[in-house]
Amino acid sequence: MKKTLYLLALLCAALGSAQQKQVNIYFDTASNSLGVPAVKTIDSLIDAAKAIADYRIHITGYTDPVGSTDANYQLGMKRATAAKDYLVKKGLKESAIITLSKGEEEARDQSSEHHRRRRATLALSSIELQSLPSGYEERTFRGQSGTIVTGSFPVGSGATVTVSEFFTSESMIANSMYAMDTNGNILLSCGMIEICTEDVKFDPTGKFFIVKVPSRGRADTRMTLWLSDQVNSGTRWRETPIEVTVEDGYYVFKVPVTENRCLKINLDMPCIVSNNCEVVFIATHKPYNFTDVQVKTDSRALAFSAQVNDTLYAFTKGRGESMVDMKFVGLRSGRPYLTIGLDKCKFSRDRGTSYYYICEDCLKTKKKGFFAWLQKVFTGKEQYEEIEINEQ
Repeated sequence: MKKTLYLLALLCAALGSAQQKQVNIYFDTASNSLGVPAVKTIDSLIDAAKAIADYRIHITGYTDPVGSTDANYQLGMKRATAAKDYLVKKGLKESAIITLSKGEEEARDQSSEHHRRRRATLALSSIELQSLPSGYEERTFRGQSGTIVTGSFPVGSGATVTVSEFFTSESMIANSMYAMDTNGNILLSCGMIEICTEDVKFDPTGKFFIVKVPSRGRADTRMTLWLSDQVNSGTRWRETPIEVTVEDGYYVFKVPVTENRCLKINLDMPCIVSNNCEVVFIATHKPYNFTDVQVKTDSRALAFSAQVNDTLYAFTKGRGESMVDMKFVGLRSGRPYLTIGLDKCKFSRDRGTSYYYICEDCLKTKKKGFFAWLQKVFTGKEQYEEIEINEQ
């Protein structure tokens, strides 16, 4: 816990050093129109951005708590987009501007007046290594799945940086790297990595890595950076304030170098209704010790989040995404071990979360054919057989 708080403090420091300027602009009730004061405020940010070679502007839209959650999320996004459109009109790079909405997310538990909540926050930052001191050079290390880690090291040093990636359910289960926060809430993950260093002497003027994690076709500007807490059941995650941008198919961010040899990082967001995300739990009637699990159709699959315990697995899906024809596949050593359609499982739903239970009876299916019909005629009972389970 102390290590995590220390890392969070370093992250805040890194964010503060990279941050050049942050401003707030305010809106009328239910409006996303920029007023004269807002335009003047944005103009001051434009001047600061033009003085930075590699700038990023992160715009977050907010609302007061009046109205529905969905409507406020949309209004927050419209406010952020209005600010972005103005910046682009004034000549700033559209690719360097990231927008997201937090709607009323930070409003209900605050006592500030409503007009202070109807705002957009524009944060200008630079994502580049500082000028290297004499005797240091920029070096880049890569993970097998495309993650890029860049830092500054002494010229000719034998420093080694290992980048491990956990992008699949199989690798997550094997390493107990699950998308759950420290309170046990399920997260939607876009990638977990671990950066380990050996024999490293870092540039004292820039103790951080620039990290680029491939979005793998799922770029989402709502993703935030999380650091790990180690618990008995695996890794749990704590959100950090560091900025994440999306550019050219990568999530890009800075993380500070620490005295710890390894640093675990996760790109996540809470799987909640306001994030257009729903949790799907799959429970089995006994432990099967799967090495990999999937919920899928022939054309699409749900995102795996966590093995909660030895009989419970968590997945995430888009809000309203159909579960028709979905099946659960549990594997051992890469071979299908158990496959069952979710329509055969016991089902319940509560507050936007779906629960499927693979009970023992669910693993039975009606026998078909003439002899099955004949047995039913003479016994008056349906004939069942076990769903084939590969015991190899």
